[in-house]
Amino acid sequence: MNDINLFKDGHKKKVLIFPFRKNTENKTEVLLGIHAKQQKRNFPGGKVGDKIKDETSVGAAIRELGEETHLKAEIDDMKKVGNMIFHFPDESIVDLHIYTVDRFKPLPEDEWDDEEEPLEGLQWYDIENLPVEEMWESDFTWLQYVFRGEYFEGRLIFGVEGNVAELYIRKGVEDNEIRVI
Repeated sequence: MNDINLFKDGHKKKVLIFPFRKNTENKTEVLLGIHAKQQKRNFPGGKVGDKIKDETSVGAAIRELGEETHLKAEIDDMKKVGNMIFHFPDESIVDLHIYTVDRFKPLPEDEWDDEEEPLEGLQWYDIENLPVEEMWESDFTWLQYVFRGEYFEGRLIFGVEGNVAELYIRKGVEDNEIRVI
């Protein structure tokens, strides 16, 4: 069973960032770390507006990328690829804004946030060979859209045991196709 209560921390708006790069074989890799509270391998991300008043989601994505990976990206480097709304059994909601980035550079050490620790176990993974047993099972219901760079919006309703009870995905801005799983 997955403890979905870890996501309910009073912050309703969050971001998730997918840093991509090409490896020496020209295969796409994504950066994953282990979140301390979740003890799951996940992508960098966090809360919007927990440190900066009136923070935008893209601003939070840039800040979280720096804090959790010590990588620096510019606003024009970030691409919003999706938005997921998570509904929990207690009727709380998390609004997750999803970004990808493939242009970044190391964050200079004097710009590191001393109060923030980067994700543990940061490692690049081929997107075709992810450590699925260490990740949230529910992520695999929508990751395919992120990896294709295809904009999507969705709603995921969790069951009481942390399972995916319902999932709705709408692809693209003009595409009205909704898929129910």
